[in-house]
Amino acid sequence: MVFTGIGASSGLALAPAFCLTSKRGPVGRASSRSFEEAREQLKRQYDQSIAALTGAGRRAEAEVLLCHREMVSDVLLEERVNQGLIQGLDPAAAVEKACHILCQMLAQVNSDYIRQRAEDLKDVCSRLISLLCQEELPSLAGLEREVVLVAHQLSPADLATADLACIKGIVLAGGTLTSHIAILACSLGIPAVVGCPHAVEAAKSGEPLFLDGASGKVECGLTHRRKTELARLVKEEGERVCQLAQQALLPSVTADGLPIRVESSISDSRTAQKSVEYAADAVGLLRTEFLFHNRESLPGEEEQLQYYLEIARQLGGQRFTIRTLDIGGDKPSPCIPIPKEENPFLGTRGIRLTLRQPEILLCQLRAILRASAQADIQVMYPMITSLEELQAAKQWMDTAKKQLAQEGLPFDPAIREGIMVEVPSAALLCDLLAPHCDFFSIGSNDLAQYLLAADRNGECLPQLGSYLHPAVLRVIQMVLDRAAEEGIPCSLCGEMAKDPLATPLLLGMGLTNFVVTPAAIPALKEGISRLDTGACRRIARQALSCSTAGEVVRLLQMEREQTVPAR
Repeated sequence: MVFTGIGASSGLALAPAFCLTSKRGPVGRASSRSFEEAREQLKRQYDQSIAALTGAGRRAEAEVLLCHREMVSDVLLEERVNQGLIQGLDPAAAVEKACHILCQMLAQVNSDYIRQRAEDLKDVCSRLISLLCQEELPSLAGLEREVVLVAHQLSPADLATADLACIKGIVLAGGTLTSHIAILACSLGIPAVVGCPHAVEAAKSGEPLFLDGASGKVECGLTHRRKTELARLVKEEGERVCQLAQQALLPSVTADGLPIRVESSISDSRTAQKSVEYAADAVGLLRTEFLFHNRESLPGEEEQLQYYLEIARQLGGQRFTIRTLDIGGDKPSPCIPIPKEENPFLGTRGIRLTLRQPEILLCQLRAILRASAQADIQVMYPMITSLEELQAAKQWMDTAKKQLAQEGLPFDPAIREGIMVEVPSAALLCDLLAPHCDFFSIGSNDLAQYLLAADRNGECLPQLGSYLHPAVLRVIQMVLDRAAEEGIPCSLCGEMAKDPLATPLLLGMGLTNFVVTPAAIPALKEGISRLDTGACRRIARQALSCSTAGEVVRLLQMEREQTVPAR
């Protein structure tokens, strides 16, 4: 039986299915404890999992659980549950009703990212119901053999106690590309298919199951012959991945000898280790949002300093670029007051937020500067829209330097400062911004979103929101040209940087510095090694003359078929 879902994390997997039973408790059954008791117990469980994950260097997963823990204390959830209790509902039934109402509210929000948080809320409420009814939750703690996890829904909390080496793949009935599990599977390098309910229904624990995380294909009910064929495919894919990993250790050079920098985008010590493992030339982007997410108090200067120094230790002295806090109304944190806005993507986020609350920016810059005394660090400001914003940010950097000098604390006085070029105004003003910057980094995701007025996480406008839209390509070319004229380095990050279809185009446009997740480094280096810069320049000229994104895609697909050897 063959089923097709959404490919969420590339890779092939063939292993016995491990089917997780539904976590939802029967709400018709009387609760054995109060809502408050169950809520406090769930908080303690989350605290234990968060501590274990943090200690293991799995900060990204810990941050997701912090988000779930925060939901447990959500005021709206508490209010809705209390309304149900007043109406005479059993606590478990009151939680279920509250969850249903709040999920309906989230479904009305015009953002796939926000709508996806309904899945997080469902998981939290399911756990509350199980605790209220004293039901045993399925656990992966004792998993000792390689399996493909199969479930209707799966939470990062389910993975918290699992030996990740035993999880060869994940198949879920629900979920989207923006769900936490999809994102985590990608970062962990675990093949995953989501949105495949029929496969979940057909799978049986212990029986072999195959999945292709790129195409979204899932096969079960395998004959001996088919299992043998698929085992060969998985083995060949594994050998290819090993070859790519070996090639990743070599310098990145085009077929005609042009050196290309391949840098990594990381968020914690685990991804820093992966960056070293895949021989990234440097860290082009260290996200710092995880330090601020889902906590009631701001991280202090010392906590931030130790975080940066830990990353530096993992990198073994390699240079890394720290992006200052990029948080806003679409991804709020309890420790930072942000006004409610009709369109948070166009509101107070990134540098706008930290300039309005400069104590946050100053504290972070002091920590970065102190870390620069012991590590090769450069700093990058996000969401810059004007020269005034850049100058204001640099003034706070000067203030931080003066304070540290007066206190006798060491720092690198010549620390390099750059900006994310991810807003159309910054791209159009790049000639004015360049003299005040040591480097540019083009953020392809947000740049495409803002240029085309299309939510990049939305479901309705995938083609319109494409980074291969002619308008986006022309703006990227403009920024690359200006950076070259000013003699400052310019990198590009986001989905476009790791898209093999876009690699020859970007090389032809003059990009020589790609920033991608560590897992994407091997394939990117392998792709670069097969390309000739002369041919790439020809492709770029043709692409920039196209009238539509569809034309660009067809051109690049045709060129790729002529370049990539058959496997």
